[in-house]
Amino acid sequence: MSRNTTEHKGLRLHTLNIPMLLISSIVLIFLVYVTYVSLTNFTEMQEVTERYIDAQQDASSMLAASDYLTAQTLNFAVNADKSHVDKYFHEAFKTKRRERSVEEMERLFPNNRAFLKLQSALAHSNELMQREFHAMRLVIEAVKYPTDSFPQALRDYHLSPEEIALPPAEQRRLAQRLVFGTDYQMYKDWIRAGISQCLALLEEETKEQMLKPQALLNNLIRYQYILIATLVVVMLVFIASTSLLVVKPLKQGTNSMLKQETMPEVGVYELQSFAKTYNDLFLQNQDLKSKLAYKADHDALTGLLNRGAFERMRIQGEKRKTALILMDIDKFKEINDANGHDVGDKVLQKVSRFLLQSFRAEDHVFRLGGDEFAVIMIYADSSMRGVVEQKILLCNKQLSTPKDGLPPASLSVGVAFSDRQNPSGDIYKDADTALYSVKQRGRNGIAFYGDDQT
Repeated sequence: MSRNTTEHKGLRLHTLNIPMLLISSIVLIFLVYVTYVSLTNFTEMQEVTERYIDAQQDASSMLAASDYLTAQTLNFAVNADKSHVDKYFHEAFKTKRRERSVEEMERLFPNNRAFLKLQSALAHSNELMQREFHAMRLVIEAVKYPTDSFPQALRDYHLSPEEIALPPAEQRRLAQRLVFGTDYQMYKDWIRAGISQCLALLEEETKEQMLKPQALLNNLIRYQYILIATLVVVMLVFIASTSLLVVKPLKQGTNSMLKQETMPEVGVYELQSFAKTYNDLFLQNQDLKSKLAYKADHDALTGLLNRGAFERMRIQGEKRKTALILMDIDKFKEINDANGHDVGDKVLQKVSRFLLQSFRAEDHVFRLGGDEFAVIMIYADSSMRGVVEQKILLCNKQLSTPKDGLPPASLSVGVAFSDRQNPSGDIYKDADTALYSVKQRGRNGIAFYGDDQT
């Protein structure tokens, strides 16, 4: 009877373990497949996000190039400085950021609505160039510049006999009306509207492209949880049955007790190892999503907002009460040359920390590139002049008397408030004018646009 019982237990082990192993194998296959599909789906979402970021940068570059051409035209119409014409034609026919932005957008989103909007903005910008050529040609005629010192495009642009007959003062006034008038502004509005519509369409299309894979990814994650839970249950049943039917008989032999090698222990170990691999992959995917969103707007070295974020926030803040603060680290090249770029990077990080500590949480601190920094203070006007000055003076005091082994440094700072008196241009230009006046006075200080020295 004892022999029959043993055979019966052996049969039970066989009939139980084979289905358990089969179920476990099937669950594992599905789990691997679901994980593979999840990873593929996430890669697709990542590619969509990267295309959107690249296209957004192209649209911003298009707007920046258009505004740059406008600024050079306006400056030449006002002060007749030939260098503005040189800068204009270098941007329009050598740098060619507008055309390159459209070409890159066509590569990323060929023939879709966002690309057509950006292409339309370029067409308006090109039409606007004829008005800008007209204004430049009038200024050249009024100032009596030798035409052979200007690009061929301006030499080929002919004024009407009536315009040539005008007195120089009238010619310059006509040039300024061309670039300051409502028709010119209408073209600029068309360009901005085209770019804004392009960005809106990009965002809409990206959201549409993300909806399906995101929903699928959420479902796949739920399936993974279900499969993992099922596998755990199967393995627990397998461990319990094997322990009951195999381990107890093996304890009767010395070798079995010394080895203590059982299927449940191996199974548990493999399951935990697989679960850990999945969790690592899931956390890595989550971390990658955060890094993608963070990288688009932040400087890698300092963690501050970058120039792209600055340009967007600057446009958004044009109609609010703001203060724009531009600053450079004085003689930063000398710090790099004397101490090495590693020390220079530490100085940049130190300045970044001081700026973050000095300004309010709602203010935005940027590294524009190199040793250039900026702060946009929200809901700030000229009544806060003393507060801003005190913050900068404290930063310069801390930088000039370091206690961390880094070389001393200082900041040159220019400030423009949105309620400043007699602005000469946009707030960025006026803040830059104030910054220039500090550098002219020997650096290591702060100047406010509107003071006599600016």
